[in-house]
Amino acid sequence: APGEHIVFAWKYFSVTQEGLDLGMKMAVRLVLLLLFSSVLTFTTSPIVLTDGIENLLRPFKCVGVPAHELAMMMTIALRFIPTLLEETDRIMKAQTARGADFGSGNMVERMKNMLPLLVPLFISAFRRAEELAIAMEARCYRGGEGRTRMHELSFTGKDYVSLILVILLAVGLAVLRWGKLCGL
Repeated sequence: APGEHIVFAWKYFSVTQEGLDLGMKMAVRLVLLLLFSSVLTFTTSPIVLTDGIENLLRPFKCVGVPAHELAMMMTIALRFIPTLLEETDRIMKAQTARGADFGSGNMVERMKNMLPLLVPLFISAFRRAEELAIAMEARCYRGGEGRTRMHELSFTGKDYVSLILVILLAVGLAVLRWGKLCGL
C-alpha cells in the first residue's frame, strides 16, 4: 500500500519511502525541464524560436487560434525574463537599503515582506509592456498577416536526426514508465 514504508515520523508529520521516491522523480523532472529549456533558449535565436512556435501552432488557425500572436507573446515573455530578474534584484537592493528584511522570519512573514517588492515590480513590468506596445504601434506592427520572413524555415538532415532521437527518447521513456505495467 502507498505510504507503507515509513522512514521518519514526528507528531503529524511522516516521511515515507514512496514519498521520497516521488519527490526525487519530481526533482529530476524539474531539473531536466530547466536544462532542456535552457539549452533551447541558449542555442536558438528569438526570431527562429518565434517562427518555430508559429509553425507548430499553424494547424490550429483553422479553429481560430491566433498562432502568430501567441508565438510573439511567448517570445516577448522569454525576452523579458532576464529584464525582470535584474529589476527584481535592483528593487530588492533598494528596499534593503531602506531597511526591508527579506530573509528573516517564518514563511508567512517572508511572504508579507515580499509585498514591498512586488508592487514596484508590477508597476515596472506594466510600464515596460506599455512602452513596448507603443513602440510596436509606432512601427505599424499588425501581427502575422502579410508578414514575410528573411529566411524561411526548412527541415535539414540535422533536423531529421534530432526528430528521430527525440522519438526514440520518448519511446524509451514510455517503455520505462509503462513497460512494467504491461509486463515488458
